[in-house]
Amino acid sequence: MKQHITVKQLNELSEKGKKRLRKWWDKDEQYVKHYPLPLLSIGQMIEFLVKNDAFDDNWQGSVILPCRFDEINKLCDALFSAVKEVLEK
Repeated sequence: MKQHITVKQLNELSEKGKKRLRKWWDKDEQYVKHYPLPLLSIGQMIEFLVKNDAFDDNWQGSVILPCRFDEINKLCDALFSAVKEVLEK
């Protein structure tokens, strides 16, 4: 299962999106910082979306999560699409 976004996905962000991600990343002292921008994990993307109110109390929002086992590898991509949407606002 894909666990992190790729460098290619990270580069899909505009400069504005990268700046907003860097600001969030720099504030979060929980993670060891080796790079200026993170290759976000599934957990980090969920945390980002929750902290940015992208989910309501029932975990529903702009993310359409795959529900079939054969689609579970799309989870990381679905979460990144939602993160990108929040960062680019």
